[in-house]
Amino acid sequence: MIEIDDVIIMFIGIWIFILILINYSKLSTLPHYKILIAAFCFLFISWFFSLIEGLILEDFMNLLQHIFLAVNSMFLAFWFWKKYRQEDKKI
Repeated sequence: MIEIDDVIIMFIGIWIFILILINYSKLSTLPHYKILIAAFCFLFISWFFSLIEGLILEDFMNLLQHIFLAVNSMFLAFWFWKKYRQEDKKI
């Protein structure tokens, strides 16, 4: 069964994805912006698996959800590391 909080999270995720597409030119001014956008994409995919785990293959979808959350965390940590490492070199 699909839970309402998963549906709400997907609507929020879709809205954020639309905002990313609209503001892509502004986001491209951030250092290493492609890593940051990839991190959001992995987070969005994990939300999708969370939504459909109530419909099919619950355990497998839950596993995929947590794998994509972990990958999202790694990409986000890598982006922070690259961003602040670059700022340290400027000083």
